[in-house]
Amino acid sequence: MGTNFTAASRRHGADATIARDFAYNLLQSVEPYGVMFGFGDNDTFPVWYLQEVEGVRQDVTPINLSLANLDWYLRQLAARPTRAFDAAHAPAAYRGLASAQPPPGPTLPLTERDIEGMQPVELGQDGLFRSTGVELLFRKGQRLLTADQVILYTIATDPSRPVTFGVSSGRGSWLGLDPYLLFQGLVFKVVPRADTTRRLVRGLQGTMVDSARTRMLVDSVFQFGRLFGHDSLELEPAAQQVATSFSAAFLELGNAAAVRGDQRRTLEYLRRAYHLNPSQPLAAIIRRVETQGVQSLFSR
Repeated sequence: MGTNFTAASRRHGADATIARDFAYNLLQSVEPYGVMFGFGDNDTFPVWYLQEVEGVRQDVTPINLSLANLDWYLRQLAARPTRAFDAAHAPAAYRGLASAQPPPGPTLPLTERDIEGMQPVELGQDGLFRSTGVELLFRKGQRLLTADQVILYTIATDPSRPVTFGVSSGRGSWLGLDPYLLFQGLVFKVVPRADTTRRLVRGLQGTMVDSARTRMLVDSVFQFGRLFGHDSLELEPAAQQVATSFSAAFLELGNAAAVRGDQRRTLEYLRRAYHLNPSQPLAAIIRRVETQGVQSLFSR
């Protein structure tokens, strides 16, 4: 192990800080006292490190949906107090959104009875979930895992608390919430009927996009380490997966700029997305905008 350190060290590579940067960017995408659902290692362990070691955005409650099927993890969440929002180390846009004191009690006030009752279930009949501005129809025979019930419980418990899914959580974890999801930075926030808000743009992932918030985060808050300090990237698979997640924000901003007819910004954001996650289809789109103009993307 010692003899392999020099070859294995990421200290000087383009991805030297990519895990930390991903955690930082995820946390800063969440509004004060919000919940962030994640699914795997990349959006969990670096987040825990950043909160517990560096003290970044401790007001955010991360919930790993893989672990949320386990009763011991739910007991940990139920015992976790809500910690104070540190306005000095968060985006300035959030400062007017946070109360002076954190909400009392845990983010998830689960009782032991609640936890024991959250067992995987196959629905015997159609059911309708309702919470402020959100309605979800579940069909007879549909199976709800414990983690699915945790999502619904979180949404219903405190409608004023921001509830988000991390960009790498996967559509399969959304429970059909797509019409209620708003892409902001690197998270999808649950909001009442995001698809009916006129100022928003429909994004490439099928949800609505808050391009103003995402642009502010990408241009002024997010950290990308050395990823843009190289002409091209050669990343190992785990790092490439994170870079691909980063590229989602640039793709959405490029799409939003194209809808506005802003060719300069369209190319700026699409080129940065390509740098992080090169692909032939994206290269073709960039060439088309360069040679035919942004309006060509919408011509038949």
